[in-house]
Amino acid sequence: MNHLKHTPRGDFADMLLHHVATIFLYLFSHMMNFGNAGLLISFLHDFSDMFVPIVKALNETIYSNLAIVFFLGVMIKWAFFRLYVFPQIIYYGTQGQYAPKCYLPEKDDFLLFFTVFLCALQVLHIFWYTLFINIIKGVLMTGKAENKVCEDNFSSSEANDSDATKKIKSM
Repeated sequence: MNHLKHTPRGDFADMLLHHVATIFLYLFSHMMNFGNAGLLISFLHDFSDMFVPIVKALNETIYSNLAIVFFLGVMIKWAFFRLYVFPQIIYYGTQGQYAPKCYLPEKDDFLLFFTVFLCALQVLHIFWYTLFINIIKGVLMTGKAENKVCEDNFSSSEANDSDATKKIKSM
């Protein structure tokens, strides 16, 4: 609900999809006794985002160069946990040899639903990782960290201030 209270930005739709998919995955993994899958998804997301608050804090200080080092660490963790491990969980946890044995017909439908939301999260992970790569390219080329997707739909007073470079406030 907090997501809907804020002024919409360029990443509103993908963040809304992310939050809806995550809530449904947690809810239905608990309801259908797939708690292990829900815990594993939560762990992978939390562990790969562990240093994001440090990057945000350092980016607002005189130690912004150190923020770049931490940001690269976040990117490495993202690449491993969200782009390598997470797709394996999608396959082996829902279709492969470790898939739950569905004895009830409603669990078959749930497994398809669960897989669709896992795949939606994976598409978002790939999209966000490309944004991270573009941020690093911008830092290397201009020395400034910009997140153009988040800046697309700011209010008109902020949009008119095109000379000011906005720092990354969210990832």
